[in-house]
Parts: sequence; structure tokens; C-alpha cells
Amino acid sequence: MYSLDAAKFGQSHEWNDFVGEVKAGIISRHRSVLITNFGNGESNKPLIDLATSLGRPHIQCGLPTHPVEDKIVFRVECCGEGIRDSRNVLLYSTTHLGFPSHTDGSGKPIPYDVVLLYCVRQDQDGGKSTVVTLDDLMISLKPQSIETLRTKSFPVPFGIAPVISGDGSDLWIRYNAEELSFYARLRRFELTENQKNALADLAGSISSLEVKQPGVQISPGQCLVIDNKRALHGRTSFSPAGNRLLKRVRLYWR
Repeated sequence: MYSLDAAKFGQSHEWNDFVGEVKAGIISRHRSVLITNFGNGESNKPLIDLATSLGRPHIQCGLPTHPVEDKIVFRVECCGEGIRDSRNVLLYSTTHLGFPSHTDGSGKPIPYDVVLLYCVRQDQDGGKSTVVTLDDLMISLKPQSIETLRTKSFPVPFGIAPVISGDGSDLWIRYNAEELSFYARLRRFELTENQKNALADLAGSISSLEVKQPGVQISPGQCLVIDNKRALHGRTSFSPAGNRLLKRVRLYWR
């Protein structure tokens, strides 16, 4: 993983250099950047400053029982048994449960470009973040699976779409296993054998890469920045009695 020490950019006039280094990490083969010495405590200012410098943060409405801070900052923390959205779907970001690697906003016509996760408090034993790059997945997947995943034939909220899109350096992925299953059930969408096999190959490849690339325990004051369209991210479970808190911002490139 690409690592960057924010303390090396202490002067205000070096801010553009810092943002440039973050962008370099995002587009590197790592598709993610772990920024150390980024913040202190619960202040949203460093997170908002970086997000607005990188692109256009996504403004959220939040949930009645879990409001968004400063219109764009979502608190990723355990809220009892978790909160369900308007579809009655459990939001893993409000639970202590593990979350397999996925794309944020996979059901949107255009998923978010970048996800920022700033750590305020971490769990002592769990809650490790996982990042699986699309480049590594393309090497692991069978050719037939790639061909199938590139077809516009998988159920999403707005119709059907490919799991893997684009060509060459513009290749990108939209994938959330539970979201895909939800819309398949909702629409009584019958997957073909080729689709089932391709999705099984994808899930197996993700699981294998998660094991080979151990999760990262983000420490307080650190920020993990992820290329949301060219890497999948997830986390391991953590103690439901803990007080782990990450602050998340999603954004689009301008």
C-alpha cells in the first residue's frame, strides 16, 4: 500500500504538493493511500479540506437516527444491531460485522470515484481494512469469467449493467455481492449458469486476495484513501462493545 506522511507537508504553501502526492497514490498500482499524521481527534476539517481539494464530495441526506456531519461526513460506527435503510437493508457501516470487499455506490449509474476513511478510534483486535485491486483480480479471474462480467447483464437499481466496464487503463468495476443478490431477488432475475460461475469465480478470487494481502489496521489520526472504481475495499469484524469510529467521505473527480 502507498504510504504518505502528512507531517512532511506542514507549511500551508505545500498543500498542493500534498494533494498531488495523494492523487499519485490513488492512481498508482496500489490504488490506495494510507496517510499518517493526518488528523487529531474528531475534527472534520482535515478530511473536508482534502476531499474538496481532490474533487466533488457527495452530499448525503443521512438517516433519521444517524445524521451526517457537515453534509458529507458519515460516521462509520457500531449502532447497536445496526441501522436499516429505506429498503430494509442492513447498513454494514453501522454494525460491527465484517464486510467483504465491495464498491461503494455500486448501484449508482456512476459509482463514487474515491472513498476517504479517517480513523478517530480503532478497535484493539478487529476492524482491519482490506483493499483488493482490479488489476490483481484481472490476473486471478478466468478468461471466461472476465468475458461474462463485462457483459451488460447484471441487475442494478437502474436496470442492468456490467460488473467490469471500460478498456485498457480506464477499466473499472462495480461490485457488491449483497446488493447484486438483493436486486436479483427483488426482480426475480434468474442468473444464467455463466453468470453464476463468473460471480463465484469473482467471489473466490476476492477471498483469496484478501487472505494474501492482510488487512490494514488504520490507527487514530490516519486516513485511508481508496480508488473506489479500480479497487474493492472491505473490513474484518470488530468487537460490538468497542467504540471504533471512522469518518467517511465519498467523492467524484471534478
